[in-house]
Amino acid sequence: MHSFRMADEVVTYLISKTKTCLVENKPQLIVDEKEDSRYRVASIHPHQYGQITLTVCEVHRYNILAGGAVACLSAAITWYLVDPQAFVLYKLHFQPRLLSTSRDTVSTLYFAFYKLSLQWPPSTCTSAPPQGLNCLGLVPGQFTIHSLWPQDAHDKGTPPYNSSNPCTTDTPVSPENLLPYLQPIQETLKQLWPNLRNSESETENQFFWREEWRKHGMCSDYPDKPLDYFNSALNLKNGFDPAFQLTPGASYTVQQVADEVQRQVGAKPEIVCSKNKVDTKKLQLWEIRLCYNKEMPPTTVRDCPKDFSGRCRSLQDSITFPNPPSSSDEMENHLEGIGSEFRASDEK
Repeated sequence: MHSFRMADEVVTYLISKTKTCLVENKPQLIVDEKEDSRYRVASIHPHQYGQITLTVCEVHRYNILAGGAVACLSAAITWYLVDPQAFVLYKLHFQPRLLSTSRDTVSTLYFAFYKLSLQWPPSTCTSAPPQGLNCLGLVPGQFTIHSLWPQDAHDKGTPPYNSSNPCTTDTPVSPENLLPYLQPIQETLKQLWPNLRNSESETENQFFWREEWRKHGMCSDYPDKPLDYFNSALNLKNGFDPAFQLTPGASYTVQQVADEVQRQVGAKPEIVCSKNKVDTKKLQLWEIRLCYNKEMPPTTVRDCPKDFSGRCRSLQDSITFPNPPSSSDEMENHLEGIGSEFRASDEK
């Protein structure tokens, strides 16, 4: 932690380490720059020892408000004189690499919320690229997990972990060492988080889990606790599935699907559409994405920033909710998958 003994130390530190901007017409302290001329802001409050509030302030990089700076420094001195202990900031937020103004070295340490992506396998396996897959084996007849994504304030996913510009101060578990951590829940993952390329292939499933961990889990709140990350996604999925009331085989507008999901979960979802690979004019419900506050574990649902994405262009677009495959369809698909594997083996 960084503490201050005298008011002049406060002023010196603020002048050397921060800029200022206004958030809701109140001067704030900028403790590090982010991409696109945005800044991470620390709002310092008296009597909240060791606590800061982070938000994002939109300002032009070279247009720092002088009036705000004066007001902010005055407020800082006043707060110190009233209660010196109120001026304790976490050392983490003043590390030199976080104060760098280089866009290439800005840390992705912070994210704003989680997004749970649930895919409808009958759509994934019948969609045109890029959403669709050539699925082998049995196609699940329930929503399965695509991923649990840490998202920034602009609804962009955090980049994968990079040791040269890490997103966490912890040492993440590497993808190569992931599987032993997942052993207690591996059977559940096969059912709820399978790789639809071949949901019955242990190799394919394990590859999928390692990839989702590499791309998203290592920069979540659980970089060194992969079991907690995967369990968080499983718990969120289990909480959603019983509430879902759409009828397979029916058609809806994007708005109708969104309204039904919102009625059940209490927040706006993001509806993702795909095109049928046989009839590319036909839109399908591919994914439903639910957003959650950044918590450990994430449990509080919140409105997603986007109403729709993928191939959807309007809330009034008509989309189908494909039927799960029948037993005969599954067996035919399963046998076709086995035949493909034998043909591939013969060609080697």
